[in-house]
Amino acid sequence: YGNEINFKTLIAESALFDTDVKSVSGAHDIFVEVKLLDRGDLPIAEIGVVWGTEEVPTLEDNKIMHPTVEDHFKQRITDLEEEHLYFIRPYKISEGEAVYGRQIIISTIKKGEFTWSFNGTLNLDNPTHVRIKAAFDEACMYFNNFTSITKHVTDNYSPGTPTADANFAGWINMGAVESYQRTGTALHEMAHTVGIGQHWRFDDLFTDNRYNGERANEIVQLMSGNDEEYIRKAGVHFWPYGINGAHEDTGEEDLYITHCLILQGMKTDGLPSN
Repeated sequence: YGNEINFKTLIAESALFDTDVKSVSGAHDIFVEVKLLDRGDLPIAEIGVVWGTEEVPTLEDNKIMHPTVEDHFKQRITDLEEEHLYFIRPYKISEGEAVYGRQIIISTIKKGEFTWSFNGTLNLDNPTHVRIKAAFDEACMYFNNFTSITKHVTDNYSPGTPTADANFAGWINMGAVESYQRTGTALHEMAHTVGIGQHWRFDDLFTDNRYNGERANEIVQLMSGNDEEYIRKAGVHFWPYGINGAHEDTGEEDLYITHCLILQGMKTDGLPSN
């Protein structure tokens, strides 16, 4: 036999979640940021969030596993109740053991009451009218699920209008160009009716064309996944996610949702919608 040797194994360092993360809610959805500052010593088999209506949720409550193990991502929780408080924690699993991050407490918002009507007779045998109706029906759905804005707008089919335009009073002109008779254009023009470029407070929220409000910038950072992102102003428009033209309308749900969440953020920052 050789000499006896005494030793003590080191403790495996666990993963460390960031405590300073962003979150935003609609009426039935919550988006939350998950950030790992350190993966720890053990390989991560699974990562995601747990949530519930009681404090300190665990894997025994509601779990959403992220498809891949990433250090930074946003997670959507859906099918939630309107104006309800939820508790959310990030989690990771290594060698069968779960580690949780700081609890986030967030409430869903009151559902919006955004409605629209057609100026004149809506003819559903007319393809143009069908496209316009589909665009505004869907745009109102997004506004009502991701903002708490109450507003009624009147849509007017105006073949002489090159693209589309709108004012704060709630009047919207839709032109004859088919590529603008879509959900993205409807959302963009509805944004004008709630103050984008049409109310003096909009200009007040920018310094040298850079948005100076806190909430809307937090939202664009969360939804884009870029902590350095911020909202810019170009005349009576904003970007990114402003859908400023048919070329920016990708038809993607994430674009439409983020557009509406930014407007809700601007409302929180002081932009009047009526």
